[in-house]
Amino acid sequence: NQYDAHFKDAGWPLPARFASTKEGMGRLVAELPKLDVVIFSSLFNYADKPVDLKPYAAAFRAYLERGGAMFVTDAMYGGDTDWLKDIDSGIALASEGGCKSPYKELEPRHPLRAFPNEPGNDVHWGHLLLNGDKWEVVAGCCGGRKACAALARVGKGLVYASASVHGGHWGTNMELENFLAFLQTGNPVTLDT
Repeated sequence: NQYDAHFKDAGWPLPARFASTKEGMGRLVAELPKLDVVIFSSLFNYADKPVDLKPYAAAFRAYLERGGAMFVTDAMYGGDTDWLKDIDSGIALASEGGCKSPYKELEPRHPLRAFPNEPGNDVHWGHLLLNGDKWEVVAGCCGGRKACAALARVGKGLVYASASVHGGHWGTNMELENFLAFLQTGNPVTLDT
C-alpha cells in the first residue's frame, strides 16, 4: 500500500499485490510474463522466518533477460536481497546500517537522480554493499564513498536498489517515477548538467 496514493495522484492504475509468502511468490512468478516492473516494497520478505526466494531466482533471471525490471526499495535486509545473487552473481547485494549522512550526488548527476525529478537530499539509514560486478552506483553518501542507490543490468532488464527514505516511506516516490521514466526512455539518458 506504500505507493497507492502516488499511483492514484499520477493517474496510474493500482498495481497488483503479491504477498511475500510461498503462495504469493508462486502467483507473482506465474504473472511475470505480463509485468513490466516488479516493485519490492518496504520490508518485503522481512520476517522471523523469511520465504526462501532461491526457488524463484531462475524465473526472475528469465524475466530480467527478456527486459523486465525490478525496483527494490528498503534493500537493507537479507530476506529481500540475499537471493539476488541466485538470480545473477553480478547483482549480489548486502547492506550495513547506521548511517544518517545525506546523499552525495555523483558528478555528473546520474539520470535516475535528475529526470523527471531531482529528489534532493534524501536520507537513508545504511549503505548498499555492492558485492556483484554489475552494479553501477547511482547515489552515495559519506563523501560519495558509500552506495545508497544502485542500478544493475541483467540481459535486457534492470534492477534498481535503494536504501533511501523520504516522506515516511522507504524508497521514494520520486525514485520510482525516475526509474519508470528511465525505463520508458530506452536508456541510457545523457544529461548536460
